[in-house]
Amino acid sequence: MGFIIFLTLLISIVALILAYKAYTRSGGNIDEMRSSIHELGLSTEKVRQMTADALSKMEKSVRGKDHPPTDGGESSDDKQQ
Repeated sequence: MGFIIFLTLLISIVALILAYKAYTRSGGNIDEMRSSIHELGLSTEKVRQMTADALSKMEKSVRGKDHPPTDGGESSDDKQQ
């Protein structure tokens, strides 16, 4: 059983190395990949903020302006414990 685990680990490491070699050979580099990941993080943060704003507006339209904003979904029983 241990040999099979070692063999799968070895194969996965070799596959990772080959994937990196193919990526660099095709013209990609690590700095481009890091900047792409960073940009993706910024865009997901924008989407998250827009979704939060839309949900806030929807809550105001459903509840009306008379009700105070909720505190994250906790009931009064949860606060006492």
